[in-house]
Amino acid sequence: MVVVVLGQQLSKDGIHSQLRTRLEAGLTAFRSTNASYLLCSGGRTNEAIPRTEGAVMGEWARERGIDPDRILVEDRSLDTIGNAYFTRRLVDDLTDTPDTITLVTAEYHMDRAAYIFEQCFGDDYRLDTSFAVETTAADRQAHEDRSRQQAQTFFDPISPGNIEAIGQRLNDVHEYYDLRPTISAQ
Repeated sequence: MVVVVLGQQLSKDGIHSQLRTRLEAGLTAFRSTNASYLLCSGGRTNEAIPRTEGAVMGEWARERGIDPDRILVEDRSLDTIGNAYFTRRLVDDLTDTPDTITLVTAEYHMDRAAYIFEQCFGDDYRLDTSFAVETTAADRQAHEDRSRQQAQTFFDPISPGNIEAIGQRLNDVHEYYDLRPTISAQ
């Protein structure tokens, strides 16, 4: 099992309260499930901050006693689709491939995040969403509904789990990513 904590844009060079809440839930999931790895997922989405979300989260987890050998940092993603795609790539590279991905994010974000992770991981993995973090962000629902529709449009022509097709589509139609060097190297 791998516990995946999704990042959130940094507002300073450190953990802000919403991200800390996600990480605390991630540590609870990691410790209570005896997961093999804690994967911190998030790139550099705020140009004013010199580090990635994943790096800041990984450091926070190490400071709380998590063995550095059990922390994986995904630091290339710039949105939820990237979180899932690059997380899948890291999981595929593990020697002992897990069968369960425990996803940790805010409850308002979980439905869309789960859909995207299901598309990237396919039927070979079980997705556990029981560690959603409660929030008071009811006003985020309209944004989440629009973002879910955009994600469905993105994944519509792709079979769930077809990571090569997802990478190609990220490269071809997604404004945040240029994966040509990555795709040609595989």
